[in-house]
Amino acid sequence: MKTAWLFPGQGMEEPRMGLAFAAVHPEARRLLAWAGDCIRQDALKLLESHPAKLGKTDILQPVLTAVALGACLACRDALPSPDFTAGHSLGEVAALSASGLASAADAVRLAAARGAIMAREAGKCDGGMAALFGGREDVERALAAAERQGAVDLAAHNAPEEWVLSGERRALARLAAAFPLRRLGVSGP
Repeated sequence: MKTAWLFPGQGMEEPRMGLAFAAVHPEARRLLAWAGDCIRQDALKLLESHPAKLGKTDILQPVLTAVALGACLACRDALPSPDFTAGHSLGEVAALSASGLASAADAVRLAAARGAIMAREAGKCDGGMAALFGGREDVERALAAAERQGAVDLAAHNAPEEWVLSGERRALARLAAAFPLRRLGVSGP
């Protein structure tokens, strides 16, 4: 039997995530402290008391990476070593570390740089992303309607019935009136 460790991307964050591991595992606590150093804020306090700040990609990315790797390190003795690691979007950074190709500290630092660059570039445009739940016909109708609404395109196909659209916020808002869209908490298109 093969073992794979999978790591989530942005959008999977929850208030207080990782605090249980940090309370009992020094490695998880150290990674959150490192993430806090990278963002110049106390990551543990953010998770405990200020979860709304995690909506900022430059804050969230190093913290989520630290949480994922903290959980990985905390469970390492209880789980078989992975034959494979993979991550969705930002989760690729944690997967890189879990595979042994980068240290956990380097992965958190990379996530911090990635988040800072994404936040800076997202500030240069008025874009966003939204998930559309439905079949291929639904997404094709939405994209056809989007041609009349503004710049919107297909960004990802996450699951058989989940599609991600990316584009101008104004156009996505108009589409949301006609299609089952859920705005994603990301910093840009």
